[in-house]
Amino acid sequence: MLLQIVRQFRAAGIVGAEVRRRSLEEEKRDAIAIPLFRALTPEQIALLAAVTLKRTLLPEDVLFTEGSSGDSPFIVVSGIFEVARNLAGASTVVGRIGPDDYIGEIALLTGAPYGAGAKAITDAVVLELRSDDLRPLMASDPDLLHAFEISARRGQSILQRSVAASVGAHAIAAPDLFSRIKSYFAVR
Repeated sequence: MLLQIVRQFRAAGIVGAEVRRRSLEEEKRDAIAIPLFRALTPEQIALLAAVTLKRTLLPEDVLFTEGSSGDSPFIVVSGIFEVARNLAGASTVVGRIGPDDYIGEIALLTGAPYGAGAKAITDAVVLELRSDDLRPLMASDPDLLHAFEISARRGQSILQRSVAASVGAHAIAAPDLFSRIKSYFAVR
């Protein structure tokens, strides 16, 4: 819980007793420095930061629904999101995410539908990155696929742990994940 509090303070620009507004460029640069993008060079990060889209959500706004198609991961700049899956006809909360977290990387990397839904439970800001913006990076540096595979496995692991009794229909078998990512980005 303390980690979430510190992350919320940092996301809000609170330093000690001072409050400082961060520019959109600072928000993008800081958000793109998350683990999913650690393999990127500073130049690649700057390129992605330039093409990310900022979205503002209110409590109860849906970021995306389970099973919907999309190819965007979302980086949480501020706010808290509830992540839920449909199990046996009922919505089951599998977790919450906040600043510096990201969601949707499997959809980005494989084109698979979102394996869970996400909705804001507080005022929130996210940065959206589309696969069309990532394709040039993947084409220029295929080694990035391995870093992105690790991230996608992390996302699958979280969903599978949270719902251990019921592996979702959208889960991709471990041996097939990397080949699916390579195929999606047309990398040999």
